[in-house]
Amino acid sequence: SVLDGSDGRAVCNPTYGCLDYGSLISVTLARSKTAREAIANADALMQTYGYASNGESFSIADPHEVWLMEIISKGKFEKGSVWAAVRIPDGHVAGHANQARIQSFSSYKDTEVLHAKDLITFARK
Repeated sequence: SVLDGSDGRAVCNPTYGCLDYGSLISVTLARSKTAREAIANADALMQTYGYASNGESFSIADPHEVWLMEIISKGKFEKGSVWAAVRIPDGHVAGHANQARIQSFSSYKDTEVLHAKDLITFARK
């Protein structure tokens, strides 16, 4: 835009990348038909273009299921993000604000948990 001097070009943080949480969810939802597809698309976008936000929580739903997805940037270490998502069981509700909710996967079935492929290895770095 005229205000930021970009002349319409993407403005990217050289360390963190191009996508902040607002841009990420807008592009993700425009490209997705299901909640699971949205999670996969968000991951692909963040790993490709970087994630320029500290941490965020998203509720992602379709007519058949609801997921809670939590994301953090890899910060100064590398481009991309680390994330985890859990399926909210049918008949339940979830609330989230100002704090991560996913602390353990042990109480979930394997089909109810999705996460970044390097979630554990990045945490150990």
